[in-house]
Amino acid sequence: MAGGCGAIIAGHLADRLGRRLTLMISDIFLMVGPLFLSISFGPMSLCFGRLVTGVGLGISMTVAPVFLSECAPLAIRAQIVASYFLMYFLGLILSYLSGILFPSKLFTMFGLAVIPALVQLLLMCLTQFEPALFLAKRGNMIHADK
Repeated sequence: MAGGCGAIIAGHLADRLGRRLTLMISDIFLMVGPLFLSISFGPMSLCFGRLVTGVGLGISMTVAPVFLSECAPLAIRAQIVASYFLMYFLGLILSYLSGILFPSKLFTMFGLAVIPALVQLLLMCLTQFEPALFLAKRGNMIHADK
């Protein structure tokens, strides 16, 4: 349910703030949520952590394919977007397997979920500012040509 809410607001955020900044905001949600889950002290904090994580995932799953498709060269655009979804489902499978293999380390696993979001946030600081298509839609043709 929280992921659906995140997906609904993702389009508006991406159009107003840009794809890159929206992904960076989702990374913050994806760091705060698992942190709450890993240090939870009751059912309410677990629910709050799941809510925050769900909103972050909804935003990320909506905006990341758009960002990738706008940045990718036309010849390999489909492969890049498809590999994004492939890696997402591979991550789901690995998280289920880790839950089966290490059932007593649940809170540690929640804490480890912060690492991919942190890596993506840091790498987003190194990427181009916005895709050229997004800049062209906003009328910024000078920067879109570069």
